[in-house]
Amino acid sequence: MTRLRLEEAARRLLSTDQSVLHIAIAVGFGNASHFSVHFKRDYGMTPLAYRLRG
Repeated sequence: MTRLRLEEAARRLLSTDQSVLHIAIAVGFGNASHFSVHFKRDYGMTPLAYRLRG
């Protein structure tokens, strides 16, 4: 389930201008910090770095 949430978050990071916090909450994480830890573990970079690279 976490993997699906992260995939949706990655899609939103690239296709919207929503804040990382807004995306984290929208996909089911309690806060941006918890989201960032999981995102970095799976994608090897922070959500913001992923957005900037995309």
